[in-house]
Amino acid sequence: MMFGVQLIGTAMASVSCLYFLSLNTTMMDFLGVLAKLHCPGILMELTLLIYRFIFVLMETASAIMVSQKSRLGNKDFRTSIDSFGKMGAGLLIRAFKRSNALYDAMESRCYDGKIRVLE
Repeated sequence: MMFGVQLIGTAMASVSCLYFLSLNTTMMDFLGVLAKLHCPGILMELTLLIYRFIFVLMETASAIMVSQKSRLGNKDFRTSIDSFGKMGAGLLIRAFKRSNALYDAMESRCYDGKIRVLE
């Protein structure tokens, strides 16, 4: 019993620290610290791209949800489940299209395997 309480407390403290770090630190500062800690470059680039894509996908999901609500896509439980599945499928397809467009844009700007940003 006590071990479970301690485990839950540790998990909550870890999540709280993670939220504090992510909500109070800019991504460039975070990547600068990772570079000083000699973190692999591919990990830092993936972190930057994932961070950017989180907001792009959230915006797209919000737009899809607004259009579904305007068409009564959530009128009952069955319809809302169907709408959620369609939103997930549409979001996946749009994510692939946007990632291909992002890669093409990076290639057209002479991407050589390293993302260079100002600190």
